[in-house]
Amino acid sequence: GLSTGDEAIISTNRGQVKMKVKIDERVSEGIVFVPHGWEGEKNANLLTDTDCREKILGYPDMKSLMCNVARA
Repeated sequence: GLSTGDEAIISTNRGQVKMKVKIDERVSEGIVFVPHGWEGEKNANLLTDTDCREKILGYPDMKSLMCNVARA
């Protein structure tokens, strides 16, 4: 498993970013939270797929998507 301070690769079918892990009891097991914004090359928008749109308003789905997490 991963612990706070470890580096991990978060990847989707669109891209990947390397980030430091912070375990937080408020986030359920199996859920990954990536903060808004970025530091250096850690742009979370690289993970999102702007072609995947919300059905009613057509907004890109940038808040929930499937991802893989692996130790860096």
